[in-house]
Amino acid sequence: MMNNDIKNINLSFKCPVDYTSMTDIEGGKFCNHCEKKVYDFTNSKADVFRQILAENNNSVCGRFTVEQMAVQQPAFNPAWKKWLSAAMVLIGINLWEGKALAQQGKLSKAK
Repeated sequence: MMNNDIKNINLSFKCPVDYTSMTDIEGGKFCNHCEKKVYDFTNSKADVFRQILAENNNSVCGRFTVEQMAVQQPAFNPAWKKWLSAAMVLIGINLWEGKALAQQGKLSKAK
């Protein structure tokens, strides 16, 4: 397996505890808040990360650099979708109002 850099990490939550305040233990730190070992992956390679994940049933707490994190793409909403939404709202309002614009004249009796 190639020993490459860790990239595109997605975190399920952001830990509220400061990493530097955690207790040093072999291979990382110990978080008293969640009572788990926290691995420092800032200088690790992808192979090491995959091995630790496998050993821990794909559930680990870790420290990563900004460069290792997945880039969050901003939501792209094309301009035509905005115009279409506005048009649908206007059509909906006009249909809801329901006024009939017919002439009202006197009916004559049939001969």
